[in-house]
Amino acid sequence: MNAEVYCQQLRRLKDAIAVKRPGLVIKVKLQHDKARPHTANLTQSTLDEFGWEVLPHPPYSPDLAPSDFHLFRAPSNDLKGTVFTSQDQLKEWVDQFFSLKPKQFFHQGIHKLPQRWEEVIRNEGCCYIVD
Repeated sequence: MNAEVYCQQLRRLKDAIAVKRPGLVIKVKLQHDKARPHTANLTQSTLDEFGWEVLPHPPYSPDLAPSDFHLFRAPSNDLKGTVFTSQDQLKEWVDQFFSLKPKQFFHQGIHKLPQRWEEVIRNEGCCYIVD
């Protein structure tokens, strides 16, 4: 992934929000890590153009990012022993895995973030949180 691909994803997200919530002013807040695609000038200008806010992400805290902790931890058990012979096969598996998840799965991951943030504050920056 590079900044150009990430910005394309952001544009698709913006378009999807406009289709699903036409006429509403939606205040988007993102939380992502300091990976290059997220911090690149192109990404920053795209986020500024959209008026989207990026929440700070403490260093070395992968369990505070919903994509790292909640989303990517979920398929790990299902992947044990699985071998893919092509990138397309892997993509198909990932698409199917997440399309079968109920809305509540995604809802829970996002709504657990404040609890995780509080835990980090209580532990003075340490964040070994296990569900």
